Amino acid sequence: MLDPKPREEMNRMVIDTMTHTSKRYWIAVGTLTVLVAVCLLGAWANMIFTGTGVLGIRRPIFWGVLIVTFVFWIGISHAGTFVSAILRVFKAEYRRPFTRAAELMTTFGLAAGALYPLIHLG
Repeated sequence: MLDPKPREEMNRMVIDTMTHTSKRYWIAVGTLTVLVAVCLLGAWANMIFTGTGVLGIRRPIFWGVLIVTFVFWIGISHAGTFVSAILRVFKAEYRRPFTRAAELMTTFGLAAGALYPLIHLG
C-alpha cells in the first residue's frame, strides 16, 4: 500500500478526529439534550395533569406500560448476570472488560427496575 504519509502520522490524524471536538459539536449536543429533556418533561407533565390513562392504565389492563418497563429492566439485569456468569465460568480473562460491562449493566438494570414500583406507587 502506497501511503503518502507515515503510519504514525496517519494514526495521529485518526485519533485527533476522535479526541478533539469543535464548539459547534458541543452546541449541537447541548441543543439535542435540552430538546429531549423538554420532550420528556412535557410527557411527564401531560401524565400528571391528564392522568395515568395516557399510560394505558384502564380496564381490563390495570398496569399498562408500567409493568412492561419494570419487566424490561429486570430482564436487562438478568441478561447482564448471565453474560458475566458465562464469562467467569469459562475463565475468559481476555474478556474482562465485557465482564465488567455486564456487571455494570446488571447494577443499573436492577436500580432502574427497583425505581419503577417506587415511582408509580401513587
